[in-house]
Amino acid sequence: MAENLYKSQVQITRQRAAALIPLSLICVLGTLWGASASLAKLAVFDGIQPLGYALWNSAGAGAILLAICAWRGILPRLKVEHIRYYVICGVLGVAIPNLNVVVVVGHIPAGVVAVALSTTPIMTYAIALAWRLERFNAMRASGLLLALIGTLFIILPTASLPTTGAAPWFVMALITPVLYAVTNVLADRLR
Repeated sequence: MAENLYKSQVQITRQRAAALIPLSLICVLGTLWGASASLAKLAVFDGIQPLGYALWNSAGAGAILLAICAWRGILPRLKVEHIRYYVICGVLGVAIPNLNVVVVVGHIPAGVVAVALSTTPIMTYAIALAWRLERFNAMRASGLLLALIGTLFIILPTASLPTTGAAPWFVMALITPVLYAVTNVLADRLR
């Protein structure tokens, strides 16, 4: 009887631990995502060239993912349609956005760039609406409008930007979430 009770308690403990893995991964990935602009700023100020930083950042991530896929025994397929999918998602969703962040973060604060990056879900909804992949929802559209108003407060010279001339750099920073959003929509459509 005691042995069965011990086994059931061990099983419950394992289930609870397994349930914490997704939450832990979200916290770690959120931290890394938020730190990406600050890390890019450090790299730029240490003299690393934006193209080199973006290249090695993307290549490193790709190598890690490929190693994980190989370890799990699910290597990527190499048919023409798969390669097209990989190239589109890689260029629009990784290479150009990473390069853009590294270039922009040299001209405006990393926190402002991080705020720009956080608009990705909003941009995804706007693009899905524009491409008629989502139905109009007043609550979501209101959130989109509020986010755009908040973004304008950042662009205003007396807000978070150091100088009036930094506003174009913030607009350029918004290219990254737009590309992420386009990639999100295309990834769904091309899958």
